[in-house]
Amino acid sequence: MLKKYTEYPSFEVNFSNAFLHEEIGENAYNKYKNYIENIKPRNIYTSKLDIIERYKLENFLINITLSYLELKYRISRLDIISNIKEIIEYYPFQMHSEYYGFIDIDVKENKDFKKWLKNSLEDFFKEVDQREYGEYYTPEKLIRLSFQSLEMDTNNKVVDPACGSGFFILEYLEELQNRKLLDIDTIKNNIYGFDIFPFSIIMSKLLIGEFFVKSKKSFSGKEFYFKNIILHNTVSSLQCKNNDNRITNLEFDLIIGNPPFFRIEPDDKNEICDCVSYGHNYIQSIFVHWAIQHLKTNGKSVLFLPQSMLSGFYYQKLRQEIMEKCRLELIISDKSHEKSFLVQQDIMILYFSNRRNLDYYQVGIPYNDFENFETIILPLNLINNKNQVIPVFKSEFELNMARHLSEMEILNYITEFEIGTGNFVWNQNKDDIYNQYVEDSIPLIMGPSINLDGINLENSKYNYCVVSNENRYIRNDIVILYRRMSPIGNEIRMIATIISTDDIPEYVLENHVNFIKHENYDMRKIQMMLQFITSEDFETMIDIFCQTNQVSSNDLFTIFEVLMSLRNH
Repeated sequence: MLKKYTEYPSFEVNFSNAFLHEEIGENAYNKYKNYIENIKPRNIYTSKLDIIERYKLENFLINITLSYLELKYRISRLDIISNIKEIIEYYPFQMHSEYYGFIDIDVKENKDFKKWLKNSLEDFFKEVDQREYGEYYTPEKLIRLSFQSLEMDTNNKVVDPACGSGFFILEYLEELQNRKLLDIDTIKNNIYGFDIFPFSIIMSKLLIGEFFVKSKKSFSGKEFYFKNIILHNTVSSLQCKNNDNRITNLEFDLIIGNPPFFRIEPDDKNEICDCVSYGHNYIQSIFVHWAIQHLKTNGKSVLFLPQSMLSGFYYQKLRQEIMEKCRLELIISDKSHEKSFLVQQDIMILYFSNRRNLDYYQVGIPYNDFENFETIILPLNLINNKNQVIPVFKSEFELNMARHLSEMEILNYITEFEIGTGNFVWNQNKDDIYNQYVEDSIPLIMGPSINLDGINLENSKYNYCVVSNENRYIRNDIVILYRRMSPIGNEIRMIATIISTDDIPEYVLENHVNFIKHENYDMRKIQMMLQFITSEDFETMIDIFCQTNQVSSNDLFTIFEVLMSLRNH
C-alpha cells in the first residue's frame, strides 16, 4: 500500500512551505489551476474540486514514481523528464532536488512496476472524488477480455481517447507481445492517447515507457517519449463541429478505452453536441459520437460504457447514429461488471465498426473467471422499435420466452390500453403537500405507496396534497399503477397494483408513478394486463430491455412493440 504524503514530513514542508512560495512553484501552480478550472465540458460534481490538494497529491505520486524508476533501472529522473514535456510545464517540482528530496522504495519487494503503479493510483483515487471527472480504474482482466475477439496488427493505428493512466494502451501492447506481433520500432508511431489531465498523460508515459525499457532491456533516453500521447480535450475535435484542431481529421483502425461517465453541467451549452443531445447530456455520449467520426473504413471501436445507453431515454439520438452509421457487432454484458468498476450502474463492453450492417448482432456472456465469453446471435430486427432500444437477450431460452409471451391473449387488446406517467411533480409543489390529511386535501400516490397487494399511503413521505387546478391533476378512474423507479438487480422490478376507486375515489399521481388505462375500463382485461406485467417471464423482459434504474412508460411501450413484432414474424 502506498504511504500517504503526510507520512513524509519533508515532502509537505518542501512542497507547501518552500516550492509553492517560490516564483517557479507559484507560476506552475497558477498555470495548472487556470487550466483545470477551464476544462469543458464540466461535470455536475466538479464544483467541490479541491485543486490545491489534488495538485499536491499528483506531485507526490509523480515524485515517487520517478524515484521507483531511478532505483530499479538506474535511470536519471532528469533524463526521463526531458522526454515528458508535461512534467516540465506543470510539475517543475520534480526537477529540483533541493525540493523533492529522496524517497526510498523497496523495488525488490515491488518487482512488478505495473502492479505497484496500479495500487498507488488506487490509493491516490481514494484521496480524491472519482466522480469529479468520471475517473474509474478499469480492471486488467476486463481489458484483456475486451481484446479476446480482436484481430491485431502492429501497423494498426490505435487510440484511447480518454487514456487516463495508460493501462488500456499497455494491455494492448502486452497482447501484441503475447501474440508475437509486437514490432517496437513501428508501434510507437501507431499508438495514440489523449486526456484532459496533464497528470494522466504523465502517468501514461511513465507506465508505457517502463514497458519499452523492460522490452528492449536497455535505456537510450527515448523510451519515455511518445509524440502521439498528448494533452488534448478529445471532444473538442469533433468533425461535426468543424474544428480546426489537427486531430479532427485523424482516423483510426481501433478505438479503445473507458471514457469518463458523468452528466454535463446544464450551463455548458456550447460544449454540448446537438447531434447526440437529447434531454440530459452525458460526456460518454460525446465520446461515442467522436469514435463514430474517427473510425477508418472497416475500423472498430471497443469501449467500456454504461449499459443504460442501450435503453435510456436520453441516449435515443446516439443509438440512432450507431445503427445508421455503424455495424453493431457485440455487447459483452455481465452484472459482475458493476462491482468491478465500483460504480452504481451496470457496465458493458460495446463493439461497433465502420462497416455495413449485418442482419444480426451478438451478446457476449463472460465466464466466471473473465478469461473468455460465449455469445448468442440475435436478429437485428429486435432493434426496429420506435426508441431503437437494444435488448440484451443472454440465451436462446430468453428469446424463446419472449416468443412465448408474444402469443399471450392480452396482446390481442394492446391497442385498447394507454400507458402514461403521473403529472404531479412533488418537489415543485412542496407548499401543497402534507404527510397527513388536511381539509380539502386529496391522496397523493407516490412510488412507495404502490405495493403488489394495493395502495398504502403510509409508505410515502407525503400522503396528501391540495391542488389548485383540479382538472390537471385529479383522477378518479380505475387503472393499473406501477412504480417507475425500479433499481436494477431487484428481484422484483415491476411493482404494480389496481387502484380501487371504492377505497380512493379521487387521487393525484406523482411523476414517479406510471399508469395503464383501458379505454372502456374492462376489468377482465385490466386484470389480465396486471397478471401479464407482474409475471415472472415479464420480469425477465424488463431486465432484457430496461438497462436503467427505472421502468418508464417508454420502456413498457417498447417491450409491447417488440413482442408484437415477434408475434408477426
